[in-house]
Amino acid sequence: MKKMIVLMMLVSLNSYALKPSVAAVDKIWQSVVMLKIPGPDSDGDIVDGFCVGTLVNAGTIVTAAHCIAGSTLNSNGQIKIEVGEYRTRTRPDGTSYSLGYIKILDHHTNVSVRFSSGTSFNSPANRISPENDFAFVYLTVPLSLPADFIFANIWNRSIENVSLMNPTLVSVNPIEYISTNDTKQMATLNQIKFSRGSAQSTSTSRVAPGDSGSPLFATINGRLYLIGVTKGLATTFFSNYDVIAIWGERAP
Repeated sequence: MKKMIVLMMLVSLNSYALKPSVAAVDKIWQSVVMLKIPGPDSDGDIVDGFCVGTLVNAGTIVTAAHCIAGSTLNSNGQIKIEVGEYRTRTRPDGTSYSLGYIKILDHHTNVSVRFSSGTSFNSPANRISPENDFAFVYLTVPLSLPADFIFANIWNRSIENVSLMNPTLVSVNPIEYISTNDTKQMATLNQIKFSRGSAQSTSTSRVAPGDSGSPLFATINGRLYLIGVTKGLATTFFSNYDVIAIWGERAP
């Protein structure tokens, strides 16, 4: 599908998701959700493309702009949102075991979208610059979620001269969703370089097809914030690196 592979250039086909990583079982990551976004495939048929999104409230999702550009969400398409959680069971001896990541809510709704300046539904997905590859999606029908649901706190100021601790990517990868019940993964990035509007990561953990829109979190002044989203893998003649859009003060 176009939206699952766009901008993920030259990624090894035997590495399907954020790797190496661990299961994101803590409820602080429950705002990270799977998105199915309708759009035309290479034959012109309307199919669901997969991306990752992050809930900042019951009616707002942050994802990558290239996941939305070219979709049918501006006409008659509905976004599909899958919210899940890890569940466990307790054995008679008191020990527990994981049942894996299980979908708890499937939600469909029309949306409106706020892109960064110069980006729109008509933008070619593979031409969106790193610093502009984010979008705020507003749901016509908000999700109905538990009162204790943990939404992401969004950082809406410049990151210049700000101490960003433990930058962490979280993904709900659709390919992993098919093959394993440990589909929500997280990894702390150990080699990442920030600039004003984007970041480049050559960390031990790398992204792969299906990770588009995955959120980047960081701890700032002791609190966890959502600071950016995954664009994909970029390559040059000499190297390759993961690209992350950082919105800073351009967030609403």
